[in-house]
Amino acid sequence: SSKRIRQLNENKIEEDDENSTKIEELKEEETAEEEGTLIVDYNCWPQAPEELDDDEFEIFINLRKWRMVRKNELEVEPYKICQNRTICELIRRKRNDAKWADSSKE
Repeated sequence: SSKRIRQLNENKIEEDDENSTKIEELKEEETAEEEGTLIVDYNCWPQAPEELDDDEFEIFINLRKWRMVRKNELEVEPYKICQNRTICELIRRKRNDAKWADSSKE
C-alpha cells in the first residue's frame, strides 16, 4: 500500500478523464505484480492498509488527507485524531453494514 501511496503522491492523480486512465493503469500494474496474491477476508477487521482492497484503499487515502487537514487545524499529531488501523476498521465496518448501504437510497 505504501507503493500505491507513493505513486498517488508522485503523480498527483486527479479525477479527470486523462488521469482516470492513469489510475486504471496503476491498478493493472499492481494486479499484474501481485498476480492474485492479495486475498481479502471481509469477515475480519484489517490491521493495516495493506489488507484493504482497491476501493477501500481509495477511501483510506481520502480519509488520510482529511486527517492531515484536521491535524494542521488542531495542531496535534495525526495519530491522535485517528490511527491508520482505526481508519481501516472504520472503512471495513461501513462496507459490511447492510443497513448503511440501504440508508443511502433514502
